[in-house]
Amino acid sequence: DLVDPEAMVVFLRRLLDSQGGKSLDDSDLLQFACRCSVEDKGFGEVMLLLGLESWTSDTSGAAGAELQLPPELELPPPPPAGLPEGAGPTMFQVEGVAVPAPSGAATLVAELPLEPRSGSVDGGTRLQWTGQGPAPLDLYLAGRPCAALRGGAFVVPLLREQEQERGSSSSAAAVDVLAVFEDSSSHWAAAFTYWAPGQLNDVSPRRGPPQGGLRVRVETTDLGAPISEVLISGEACDLKPGATSTEAFLKLPVATAEGDVAIEVRAPNGNGATANAAFTYLRPEAFGRAGHKVALSQDGQVVTRRDGVNDGVCIGAFPLRRQPAGGRYFELSVGQVGHGGQRALAMGVVALKPESAFLSGGRAMPQEAREFERAWLAGYDRGGALFLADGRESKIPTGLWRPAASVKAGTVFGVLWTDAAPGNESELVIFQDGKECVRLPAGVGSPGPDEELFAVVDLQGSARQVSLVVGAIPPADPHASLSAERLPMDSSTTFKSEA
Repeated sequence: DLVDPEAMVVFLRRLLDSQGGKSLDDSDLLQFACRCSVEDKGFGEVMLLLGLESWTSDTSGAAGAELQLPPELELPPPPPAGLPEGAGPTMFQVEGVAVPAPSGAATLVAELPLEPRSGSVDGGTRLQWTGQGPAPLDLYLAGRPCAALRGGAFVVPLLREQEQERGSSSSAAAVDVLAVFEDSSSHWAAAFTYWAPGQLNDVSPRRGPPQGGLRVRVETTDLGAPISEVLISGEACDLKPGATSTEAFLKLPVATAEGDVAIEVRAPNGNGATANAAFTYLRPEAFGRAGHKVALSQDGQVVTRRDGVNDGVCIGAFPLRRQPAGGRYFELSVGQVGHGGQRALAMGVVALKPESAFLSGGRAMPQEAREFERAWLAGYDRGGALFLADGRESKIPTGLWRPAASVKAGTVFGVLWTDAAPGNESELVIFQDGKECVRLPAGVGSPGPDEELFAVVDLQGSARQVSLVVGAIPPADPHASLSAERLPMDSSTTFKSEA
């Protein structure tokens, strides 16, 4: 149970002198003791290695009995507790065994000249010695040797499980550093921090608009240092003050496209956490403006008719998302129904520029959605549903679809706009409860793939309340539906917008 390097030297020197052993300098004695401690040599083996063959570990006559040393070989008492840092000799843990530094007394230096001063518990972090003069011959972290490279570089060893358990309840552990030079050594207490590789625990919310600006919270495992940087889709975020080693609040950066993106969280100690597809840029699905006779919910996803027949037009707050398989799509779920006579709701898309006065509120909403220019709508009812394509009106055969007779609470309508491939024309496709009902050719002058389309609903007839279905996607393989029928454009009846 040796407690300090000077005592080790004194003990071995007295032992050699008393037994007539060969003379060794203090440095050699300490290096010898260090090796014997690491290799867990017994006292008898130590004596044999020193050439003192008359001494064995069983001189007391019984195997395993305690060795009784002469009084002159007794070790001095350990230094008293409570000494200030740097006072008295120092012992180190090398491979789990308490041994002195392989020099007289270790030098305690104020600042560790090593970068970085932290690394993964799995090892492998490359370190660079930055001190003046020669780099150390050996470098120990928590008693384990680092692999030495050229130019004063070292590789961090893995941290043993028992050392991790000593670290604390957190996933970071501060350990001692021992640097061994040719004729001296230096020791730094708790100067290197081992951290467990971080993991992203939570992102809230997980979706946000491409235009950015949303307040987002990220939570990680303990990174061992306060979060200093967060990247979403490779873009650095503005962090709010007060980030900790497990939590940060940030401002969502602007994105050029929708979709799933990666989040990368970084700490100044080199630790971090990365997760692919951890956040989704998604255009919000909500109504932006509505007529005077309808009310919008606070989130803009539910619209309810208060009274009257007209003034129930609603426009989407944002352009419709482009679906991975192509086209634009949205869904409506009917919440409340009442007596609507022969009228029915209408739904479709309208081509508007983002700066449109209809969107900004600079222009009054029309009495009916079909008054919009460049709107493609299906619904209403005049002895059958109507299709309105940029002012051109035609009837939909009642055998295919008649919303005035089929709307009830819980009915789900889907509206799909197919972007035309070269040589083809776009179509407005209506689904009801997952089944394709009718496919309507948009005709000439229809919006191109690059134009922004907004959802439009005219809440008439028996439907008193509808809500947008967030995250809806078109039913699988709509082209294979047997119930749908492609309708030719009937231009015998036309409607010219005055708006």
